[in-house]
Amino acid sequence: MTLQQDISGYIGRLFRETFGRGPKSVLVTFGQSLVAIYLNGFLSPLERILLDERQEETIWSTRDTLMQRLIPEIKANLASLTNQSIEKIYYDWNLNNKSGILIATAVQERAFGECEDLFHTHPTFKENILRLSKSTQKVPDWAAAYRLSPELVVLHREGVIAPIERELIQLGRAATVHLKAAKRHLEKRYLQSNVLFETLLNKSVQDIFVDWDFDNDQNWTVFKLKS
Repeated sequence: MTLQQDISGYIGRLFRETFGRGPKSVLVTFGQSLVAIYLNGFLSPLERILLDERQEETIWSTRDTLMQRLIPEIKANLASLTNQSIEKIYYDWNLNNKSGILIATAVQERAFGECEDLFHTHPTFKENILRLSKSTQKVPDWAAAYRLSPELVVLHREGVIAPIERELIQLGRAATVHLKAAKRHLEKRYLQSNVLFETLLNKSVQDIFVDWDFDNDQNWTVFKLKS
């Protein structure tokens, strides 16, 4: 079995045991210091009922609670499988598409090889990302975008938290949860409405995922493109 198959099988089993139903497929991609794990067909029968009843917040809350328990185990197992120290795990879901993403970051830079640097090969893409950042949060202190595969683009930004958001973060977890939900909604809405990204990437966007590390002022955005 390949490393991708080992990770795919592990994540599928883990999610099936934890959530009661695992994803139909798991796509694993490597690049730079990243392991990207795309989940497709991931929504339990109970979650489908809650989604139909517009109880999305209940699904998000339950998944967040379970993921916080799973993250230490996922980090340890990915470290064992890849022989790399794993620093962080980021995640996001698209409930309507029954999809999700896990992004694991390795401590070692370029632990999994070089990828296409989209800011270098597509300067207009960088200009639009910076313009978007200014509209939804603030111009980042640093940013990079990599095409891990023909269907997966990862954007990493640092220094994007505005002063008012820092004040909210200081209020504790409850405020942070609401802040992340609001930022996720806003960011996705702007990205989904910007058709220029599809033109620049030369493919239609199937899914968009976002997550933040508020403690270290970092943002990760993933574009899953159609095959």
